[in-house]
Amino acid sequence: MSNFVGKSVEIPATPFAFLWFALKQYRKGFLWLIFLGILAETLSSLNAYVFKGFVDSANSYLPGNSQYLHVVFLWILAFPILNLVGSAIRRIDGVISNFVTIHARSGAAKTLFEYLSLHSLSYFNDRFSGALSEKAGTVSSSVARFINLLTDNILGFVVSSVVTGILLFSSNKELAWIFIDGFIILIPINLWLSRKQNDLSDRAAELAAKLRGQIIDTITNISAVQQYARRLFEIDRLEKAINEYREASVKSSNYRAKVLFINNVLIGIFIGVIILWAFSLWSKALITIGSLVMVVTLTRGFVYSLTYIGQNLNNIIEIYSETKNGLREIVRPHDIVDKPNARRLVVEKGEVTFENVTYAYEKDPRNIFENLSFKIKGGQKVGIVGGSGAGKTTLMKLLLRQYDLLSGIIRIDNQDIREVTQESLRENVSIVPQEPMLFHRERSVISRLMLMFWIQRSLPVLGHQYRSA
Repeated sequence: MSNFVGKSVEIPATPFAFLWFALKQYRKGFLWLIFLGILAETLSSLNAYVFKGFVDSANSYLPGNSQYLHVVFLWILAFPILNLVGSAIRRIDGVISNFVTIHARSGAAKTLFEYLSLHSLSYFNDRFSGALSEKAGTVSSSVARFINLLTDNILGFVVSSVVTGILLFSSNKELAWIFIDGFIILIPINLWLSRKQNDLSDRAAELAAKLRGQIIDTITNISAVQQYARRLFEIDRLEKAINEYREASVKSSNYRAKVLFINNVLIGIFIGVIILWAFSLWSKALITIGSLVMVVTLTRGFVYSLTYIGQNLNNIIEIYSETKNGLREIVRPHDIVDKPNARRLVVEKGEVTFENVTYAYEKDPRNIFENLSFKIKGGQKVGIVGGSGAGKTTLMKLLLRQYDLLSGIIRIDNQDIREVTQESLRENVSIVPQEPMLFHRERSVISRLMLMFWIQRSLPVLGHQYRSA
């Protein structure tokens, strides 16, 4: 649970729960996508039935029989009508899909960033910033990929299967049961084959995020890389990461190709049995020539969906693995949180008090400060002097509550900083770092001067100016 601008938001830590969380705000649009997708796929599958009606009525037509001629004409007319209506539905579906996917993905990215930004400084010290940004981007992109996969592929496959089964039942029950039996065999086999793919995809996704994060981190710290002559070291380190990713990716891709080949063989047998059975029924005059044509048409159109059922399962597994990998790193409990009834910091004099402050870095038994106490009055200017590693920067981070104390209290105008919101605390403390990294975001000269003026004006709020020796 974390606080975002005054309201509590809980981010699910499991992939499918997070995907629904990202979609929940746009569930009406998502439900419309489902409805329109079902309708469009149903109309597309009904083309085979229209073809059957056309062939049977044309086969029954006798010259001079105007009644059958009208029926043949109506079946012919049904083709463009179905295609026109289906195309219109798909265009509407596409517009809604763009809206839902773009908004859900950007909303997920914003929420993940907000949650990530509330982690403590210790959390970021233990991780590469590039890897974290890569994981956040991958998770948010997975939302859009999942929507497209579900509405364009999975939903179409399910609807097409149901409509095909119904049409086969309307033609001949034997054909329908062969179709159902084939499904009962194919689906479990694909699920079983895809189990190993889950582990391979998870490994490839983890190494891909590591590789991209490593590239980002090296570029971000290029100044240090050049200054300390670490370019060749970083290239060698990058090459090792590339080799790891390449090996994992090749294993995952090869296994996916193997699954696809096995699936194609099984589908070829499955489709061949249905067509041959339908031909046998037609030769015995148990089904019409139109039904035989319908079966062939249905199986030809359905073979694509069947061929890529394994691929779609693999894609779901890949999305699941990437999302799980990212959430596992990002959605962790926050180390430093505001109390439920935390109030805003109110600064009047700007008096800072440290009372018996003790602090040590995590995994380091040595105390940086032990029972440190001092008071700085409002308006007073203080220079903090000490050697490298003495704790000057750490002192400032404790004042900003980027770390929590082991014991003791820090007060500002007699207000315990643990009792106020972190946002209001940091709004009232101005720091000019050695490297002004945010200055480049103010592009105009006037904007930069206004920023400097704001810093100078806000420095006396707490009444001190910190200088490092």
